[in-house]
Amino acid sequence: MAVVLSDEVRHSVAGELPWDTLTFLQECGVPESVMLSGFQHAFTLDMEPLLDGGAFRIGTVDFRWCSQSIAVQRITGHFGYVCHEPAVPPWDFCNSSVANFVTCCAIYERLREMEEQDQIAYEARAEWLEERIREIDPVVFTHDGLWMELIADIRFGVV
Repeated sequence: MAVVLSDEVRHSVAGELPWDTLTFLQECGVPESVMLSGFQHAFTLDMEPLLDGGAFRIGTVDFRWCSQSIAVQRITGHFGYVCHEPAVPPWDFCNSSVANFVTCCAIYERLREMEEQDQIAYEARAEWLEERIREIDPVVFTHDGLWMELIADIRFGVV
């Protein structure tokens, strides 16, 4: 079931986020939750301001070591993580949009299905995933973030 942005919330953040971000969240919505590499991302679309108004919370993710907010950046609409731990940088870029994050997660899930059905060689997994993610959201490879780490973990046999 998809979580969609209400008209009331959309109007409250209109002008703060790109039109395509707001349209995607209201018309397409996001899944209630997405499991990525063992971490559940729960979407609420509550749009609570974070980082002194620099981002809006759209849900949470529980990593083993801490709970973080998942958010979209004001103005750019970039998707990422907001850490509430003092020793960690407050913003961690993940994707250029929520739509791209959801699509990349679906690609990763497809890779897992292919592995289970022996449809992809163990050695080809990282390259296959990297190629698909580059097609969807090449900007993720300009940041040292989640997708680069996940592909490296796959390449070196950690995942």
